[in-house]
Amino acid sequence: MWAEAPPQTPPVVVQAAGPRRHVEGSAVAASQDEPLDLVKGARRESALYRRIVFVTTSVAWTAAPDGTERYRWSDKAFVQRELCLTSITGLFACSTPETEPLTETIEGEAPAAGDAAPEADAALSSFIARLKARADALFADDRRDHLAPLLKAAGVKVAPPRPADPRARRGPAARGGSSG
Repeated sequence: MWAEAPPQTPPVVVQAAGPRRHVEGSAVAASQDEPLDLVKGARRESALYRRIVFVTTSVAWTAAPDGTERYRWSDKAFVQRELCLTSITGLFACSTPETEPLTETIEGEAPAAGDAAPEADAALSSFIARLKARADALFADDRRDHLAPLLKAAGVKVAPPRPADPRARRGPAARGGSSG
């Protein structure tokens, strides 16, 4: 559970015996908090449907028998979702986050030149940009495929947001009170 999108994780370097290295990390491609007014009969609740699209990345360097070094990378996309509710007492609670892999993955291999992995970095940047460009469609699909069936099974509908109380915009003097 998080109040904002989780921070990007710093790379973790795993040093094995010999010439092998392995780096793993994750990066957020897009996130969205969608406010909802849920209605069932006369009951109404404020909710927040939180989603995040993120990528896990892995780069591994290996030494070939001839002494040359290569690296391979693998980037995988995921969507994470949770439904949060605000009670009439003001308490805010969220469901357990659910994480699901997306179909998008990329893999590659290139000759190593030291510790840098420029092809892997370029592929990851491009991958994140493509996911970010598709984020609205991914979030709409997620809402249709995961939230809508949950609400339907519970007999809950999403209502249009309530109009703001016009009295809340005016100061105390406008309601006949004192302004100071």
